[in-house]
Amino acid sequence: MKQLEKVQKTFFEDLSSDYQELLLTYGNKQVYKKGHLLFHEGEIATKVYLIISGEINLLNRTDNNYPLCFKVKGKNDLVGVLTIFSNGKYLSDAKVTVDTLLVEFHRDTFEYLLINNNELAVSFMKWLTKYSDLSLNQYRDAIVCIKKSAIYSSLIQLCQTGGLKKTNGIHLKKRNTIKALINYVGLLESEIMQALEQFEKMNVITINNRFIIVHDIKYFREQLNCDACSCTSCIK
Repeated sequence: MKQLEKVQKTFFEDLSSDYQELLLTYGNKQVYKKGHLLFHEGEIATKVYLIISGEINLLNRTDNNYPLCFKVKGKNDLVGVLTIFSNGKYLSDAKVTVDTLLVEFHRDTFEYLLINNNELAVSFMKWLTKYSDLSLNQYRDAIVCIKKSAIYSSLIQLCQTGGLKKTNGIHLKKRNTIKALINYVGLLESEIMQALEQFEKMNVITINNRFIIVHDIKYFREQLNCDACSCTSCIK
């Protein structure tokens, strides 16, 4: 078995080894336990985080205060970085979902590094452009398209960020994938289950003790018309 490869490099992965080492020397390593809330939406942004290992969910809350996950961050991803040069506030909650090792940077320090190192600045601008394209594309899947399309998009994202490729398909590592889908899409569990049961009858997926095996990820891509999408750096 093997972990699925990422479609695009993260900001950190795009750097040369020398600049990776330079960046790490300016940060402090910290371990956070599962369930820890790294920061709140609306909190003054003072730090930027680089994930060495683990996983963080970015969450926004609905009108009835229900947390809705819109992004899963993993190894080598940046968290809290959209506040750079803005003196702003965090745009979401950030919750640690497994024990996670981070490198923490003070925002002023991170800004200083970008200003004084061309390679860091160029890589950051490239990453930010790709991130913006991807976010717009996910908005299209979740809001502009029908809700079932948001399920397609979320399953593809789960395959790419937490899928193990085996001979019979892509095994999603999260045991409670159905709960994760509820958080991503904002549908009722009954609506999620109805869609998953339909996919299972079509032999697109198998549900085994609340683990999901995706046999035909191409089906979800076809439903979203991914080949015609203008986004060149999507996680799909």
